[in-house]
Amino acid sequence: MVFPPPTISSSSSYHKPRENHHRHRHKFLSSVFTIRRIKVLILIIAVFLTHSTWRVVKLAQKTLPETDLGNSNKNSRQDNVMASKEATNGVAAVQQHRYPNNRNDVPFLPPLPKVVPVPDMSQVRSWMNVPGNETAGQFLLDFAIIGNAKCGTSTIMNWLHSQYPQIQIPRDELYHLKSKEAWDLLGVFYHYFGGPDQLLPHSIKGYKSPSDITNERPIRLLRTYFPYTKLIIGLRHPIYMMESFYNFRIQNGYDMPPLEKLHYLNLANQYGVSWSRVEYHSTLMFLGKTNLTSQDELALFPRQATKQIQKRVEERKKEQNLDDNPQTLVAPYLRAPNPVFLYDTAQLESKENSDHASSQLVAQFGQDMANFLGLSSPLPPPPRHSPGKQLKNDTLQAERNAKKIRICDERYKEQRHHLLDIGNRTATWILQYFLSAEDVFVSNPHHFTKILEGYSQDPCTKQKK
Repeated sequence: MVFPPPTISSSSSYHKPRENHHRHRHKFLSSVFTIRRIKVLILIIAVFLTHSTWRVVKLAQKTLPETDLGNSNKNSRQDNVMASKEATNGVAAVQQHRYPNNRNDVPFLPPLPKVVPVPDMSQVRSWMNVPGNETAGQFLLDFAIIGNAKCGTSTIMNWLHSQYPQIQIPRDELYHLKSKEAWDLLGVFYHYFGGPDQLLPHSIKGYKSPSDITNERPIRLLRTYFPYTKLIIGLRHPIYMMESFYNFRIQNGYDMPPLEKLHYLNLANQYGVSWSRVEYHSTLMFLGKTNLTSQDELALFPRQATKQIQKRVEERKKEQNLDDNPQTLVAPYLRAPNPVFLYDTAQLESKENSDHASSQLVAQFGQDMANFLGLSSPLPPPPRHSPGKQLKNDTLQAERNAKKIRICDERYKEQRHHLLDIGNRTATWILQYFLSAEDVFVSNPHHFTKILEGYSQDPCTKQKK
């Protein structure tokens, strides 16, 4: 029996493997192209995000203050503080001062939390002696007027005491942080106001010590035990400050050497009056608000302060077990978290027959101070106060007046020149570096900048005209 040959159709299993091969090859190519499209799309998105991130970072560098001391650098600090400057008159004439966060006034800083009822001092001291609980007495110290001498500290103290009933501040200067412990300072409040029952639970408490800023120890204790205490620091044109401080000592009966010799005598023989007292930046550095690591910044300090900075750097390297490599950048001072209100005495009062704009500046100063302290209402213009012993003996007063100096006299021209050089470097550092800290505040930044620019100009020449 003969079987017919098998018929092969187009749909037979003989052709299926080849058709499947073509089908799978087509699917593979399609998937390859799809993956490539996805990769291209991802690449486009990545490029877009990178460009956007770069623009955000550049914008942040132009508008935000430096908050991380370890990562800050000279260029970013200068860009944050000054848009452009002219180097013709020592202190650069700031054309556009970029204040941190573009602040035009001082924001409201709420008052510190309180402990009610006020505990006994022995209880507070025992709390503060417990390791890790050093800040237990913080509720008793809201603010501190810590400097500088002859820079309106008495005016500020009397202003706050007389104009706001909820402020409690001893009328005497307290120097406890220079030699005693932190709780000894708090003990003064209990003694001065008559015990815990007389300390108003919700009052705002502070003290005045015009020279605390000149000593590293008080700053260290404030940083450790009272990190939220608000610090008020005054400045004054170096020429006027030197004249006022010198005459203040004369008025109080000190036998002062001639001003021409002051620069060459030992500080102990000058009753605290020396050129170093107007080098405000050499003491503001204790607060650690700037890095103090760039050569441009260090060049603004006098030799003695630079040596002190280098010594502290070596000490901190040992504390952190770092090598002695000079390229290792270490900030010499720990950063004090305390907010700072910086002012100049020129901001405390308007001149006689002043215009409306000048009165507005003084009113703004009262508002900004109230915001800084967390007061519920603005402060009126500060009163004028002249500290010092007022003598009833006219003869003795005449003798002391004869010993006082008029620093604008021609005989003191060389001394004024030296003070202007100090003022130039001080103002430059404050404007370029110190004000870039986010927790340093001034009233009316533009006006404050103009005042500091005047530190390199002799005010006596204006008087002669």
